[in-house]
Amino acid sequence: MAAKLGNEEHPPEIIIGKFKGVDAIVDFLHECGHLQDATSTRTAISAENYYVENFFNKDANDHSPERMKALSERSTAVIQSERNAWAYALRNTRKLEQQFGINIIEQMGGVSDVVKYVNSFLDKYEKSTIATELEYLGFPIYTPQDAEKIMKEFAA
Repeated sequence: MAAKLGNEEHPPEIIIGKFKGVDAIVDFLHECGHLQDATSTRTAISAENYYVENFFNKDANDHSPERMKALSERSTAVIQSERNAWAYALRNTRKLEQQFGINIIEQMGGVSDVVKYVNSFLDKYEKSTIATELEYLGFPIYTPQDAEKIMKEFAA
């Protein structure tokens, strides 16, 4: 699934693949969260595009403050957008459960399994927006905290 923000010519759109289980409801609500919070989503897209256009797959020896600042801003914006969308999804999952008496979270294995499910996606976003690029630049990455420390040191 993916969400596309609309514009004057095209309405917002959610691209839906095959539903694979009850978690597809939460996935769908997550994508709705991106559409509902267009400001956060546009900020993330803008930061992503700026980084890609100016730095992605370019000189791996460029550890300039400008590059590290752009990477940090990209990471922060993408992670915030994703967290906002997941928060929206979970709030609305609870509303659906209350309104219709269905047990989405229970069918996904309970609260702890839903937290693991969401965190697995957040971990992927962090890996794809920070760690992979820092590894390309020659930095060994072990944790998100390591990545944050590297960006702060070089952006200063």
